[in-house]
Amino acid sequence: MQIPLSFAVAYNGLIAGRTNRFKKQKDAFNILIKGIDSFDDKAFAESHVSNYVTGSEEIPKDVQEIFLSLSDEEINSRLRMIGIDRTETTVKMFHDFLIKTIDLDTEKKKVLRTLFENGMYEQYIVSALRFSFDYTGKQKDWMTSTIVKTLRELSKVSRTPPMKIEPNGFCNIPHRNDYFVGRK
Repeated sequence: MQIPLSFAVAYNGLIAGRTNRFKKQKDAFNILIKGIDSFDDKAFAESHVSNYVTGSEEIPKDVQEIFLSLSDEEINSRLRMIGIDRTETTVKMFHDFLIKTIDLDTEKKKVLRTLFENGMYEQYIVSALRFSFDYTGKQKDWMTSTIVKTLRELSKVSRTPPMKIEPNGFCNIPHRNDYFVGRK
C-alpha cells in the first residue's frame, strides 16, 4: 500500500523533531504556517497543532490558502527561523521514502527528484510542503501512529528501513538500531 503525500506526511518526514531552535512542536508549526510565535493570540493551540501534524484534523482552508500564497523565499525564511537540523540528510531519507512508499503525481515526483539531484534541499522541502496541500482526503483513515513514528525517524537511519504498510495501517519494520548512521 502506498500512502499519499499529505501535509502530515510531509511535516512528519521533513520537520517534526528536526528543529534545532524549538523543542515544542507548536512553536515550529506556528512559525512555519502562520509566521508567528506561539505566544501570539492568533497562534494555533497545542491540541490543534497535534491534530494537524498527525492528520486527524485538516488545517483550515483559509490558513492553507494564505500559506500557499507565500513566496518560496518567505517559506524558506520561516524554515530557517525554525532551524531544521541536518537538512541534507533529512531530505535524502525522505526522498528515498517518497520514491518507495508515497503515491504522488509523476510530474510532482519529477520536480522533487530534480531538486534532490541538484542538491536544492531547502527548495525540496518548500515544494514538498506545497504539494502536500493538494491532498484533500481523510488522513485519519490511514495515518497511523506507526506511520508518524516511521516518518519522524527517517533522518535517524542510514537508509530507509524496509517497510511494508499493511491495509490496516500497520508497518512491518525492523528496529531502527539496525540502521544507524555511522558505526554501531
